[in-house]
Amino acid sequence: MAMTMTMAEMAQATLDHWRREYPKEYRRLSKEEALRQAKACASLTMMEMRTLKLIHPGMTDYEAWVESRHLFCMNPPQVPPMYDFEEEEELTEE
Repeated sequence: MAMTMTMAEMAQATLDHWRREYPKEYRRLSKEEALRQAKACASLTMMEMRTLKLIHPGMTDYEAWVESRHLFCMNPPQVPPMYDFEEEEELTEE
């Protein structure tokens, strides 16, 4: 049985993974930013899956997903650095 995942399903799987495995990083992102990043990860994963299936013609979508998801979807989200504004103010006073 072949399982075909849509980009939306891949993005949702990425968001679910981030919520579960990287809760601190996930909470620092707005919903819009988290979704944007998850969609980008899903898109890159889909490209990798297509490439794998070209190299291995008998590979199913599910097998390609399992082989490629760790490259983009299962990594932590990109979070902007935190700034310590008190420290920054001290530096500008000098």
